[in-house]
Amino acid sequence: MKSGKLQLNETILKYLLKLNDVSDIGKADELELVNVQSEIAVNETISFDAVKSLFELARKYVSKDLCLQELVQGSEIVLPQPDIPKRNPDLEARIEKLKAEQESKLYKQMTSNLSKHGANEEKMGSIGTEMRAMNAQLSTVFNFLVTIIAAFAFGYKAVEYSAGIVNIGPVSYKCILLT
Repeated sequence: MKSGKLQLNETILKYLLKLNDVSDIGKADELELVNVQSEIAVNETISFDAVKSLFELARKYVSKDLCLQELVQGSEIVLPQPDIPKRNPDLEARIEKLKAEQESKLYKQMTSNLSKHGANEEKMGSIGTEMRAMNAQLSTVFNFLVTIIAAFAFGYKAVEYSAGIVNIGPVSYKCILLT
């Protein structure tokens, strides 16, 4: 598994130079320092393990009060790119087939309420239905008008019968309306 690395900063380089100047370094520590320097020479980055080794060496030979955060302050973490496996061609073909089926179902659902004939042909073929609907509407309007006329006639005759006035012309109705 790949691990992250740190980008080099001035502090790390400064402590590397100081460690190179140290003369009484042990063989094991010198080998560790060479490993850290070779890693830095290959990349512009340094692994976390190398930073830890550098920190321990710098603390042992250069500065006893050095803190790790001082050493890495200002560095950026460089994370490795994940390895994305290539997809199986059979899986890709199956996914494409399922997408096509889904699109077909959606299309059929959207067009399910449309007839096989054009919209104009359907209107032209249903004249009988339209005539029946228009006949029903006309009979409703006719019934409404007859009801209004009958109500007026009832009101007209009801006033005449209740007042007991004999019809002698338009003058008698004016008198009733004035009183």
